[in-house]
Amino acid sequence: MFPIRRGSAREIPYRSPVAGFLRQVVLIVTVAGMTMAAGPTMAAGPAAGDGSAAQQLVQQVTSSIIDDLVARRDVLQNDPQAVYELVDRLVIPHFDFEHMSQRVLGKKGWKAATPEQRGQFIAAFRTMLVRTYALMLTEYRGQLLTWRDPQQRKQGEVVVPVKIDLPGQPIEVEYALHGSGAGWRVFDVAVDGVSIVRNYRSSFRSELRRNGIDGLIASLEARNAARN
Repeated sequence: MFPIRRGSAREIPYRSPVAGFLRQVVLIVTVAGMTMAAGPTMAAGPAAGDGSAAQQLVQQVTSSIIDDLVARRDVLQNDPQAVYELVDRLVIPHFDFEHMSQRVLGKKGWKAATPEQRGQFIAAFRTMLVRTYALMLTEYRGQLLTWRDPQQRKQGEVVVPVKIDLPGQPIEVEYALHGSGAGWRVFDVAVDGVSIVRNYRSSFRSELRRNGIDGLIASLEARNAARN
């Protein structure tokens, strides 16, 4: 895509301590897809078993995103709703937002929430990520991408690492997926060892203490509405 500008959280409407980090994640995900569409990538040899299936899923999803983006660039650049729909259709089905939400709220926060509150938080969190991702998808630059061998974590979890050769500083990205076979879903993304889930958990912790889960949900919904 284009070079990541660190510390640029003020450029996007969602303002929080995690916004700049999330912007980096979005840029990196898009860089991966752009590189796959624009030309050949350097890839490590395929690993055996489920790890290869998880890696293949990440590669296929990013490639599909960019195929659609390139084919419909004029429409997408002028219609934010069309970009939201693109992300919702191609990206979101491969993320486990319930699992991510549990990790973001923490065991105590998730356990204390009612089923209705959990559903409301998942919906608001999902919408926020869709909006943030969509902001970045209409920009395009190509960068060199190196896929590394997938790594087994514990049973049913795989990490798909990739190195993005951005100008001046390569960045290591790890997609954490769980499941098996064709059922892999992403539940975290880490950039240079820093997890998006941990960042959100830290960002939301003080708001949970002050206003509870209902206050946090209301805050996310208000931010999402402001970006429509």
